[in-house]
Amino acid sequence: MSEYHSQEPTPRFSRFIFLLHRVHPGIAAALVALGLATVAGLDWLTGPEYSFSLFYYLCIAFGALMLGRWPSLVLGLVTAALATWVGIISGRSYASDFALCWTICIRVINFTIFALLLTQLR
Repeated sequence: MSEYHSQEPTPRFSRFIFLLHRVHPGIAAALVALGLATVAGLDWLTGPEYSFSLFYYLCIAFGALMLGRWPSLVLGLVTAALATWVGIISGRSYASDFALCWTICIRVINFTIFALLLTQLR
């Protein structure tokens, strides 16, 4: 197999993951909570015109790599609820209750699958 298609992780990525594992889980959870609060605050301040979903994904990625499978699944659910709540209080409207439920379900699926995939990289 060529060096470009190697199945082994790169040494730089392996060192990064190793350093993430050395952080205390309580500190990691606090950093993730702080990141989510910051993203939610910015999302609320900018209103419904701008999407901050990429930044929610960054918080989930950090949590998934540092905290493990079950905490990252909970993080995906919390993030979906938080993103939906911020959207509602910032003025985003939905045509029906079904549209709101659909949005929540899609966010939960996206965030939890993303978290599960990243925990597999650990």
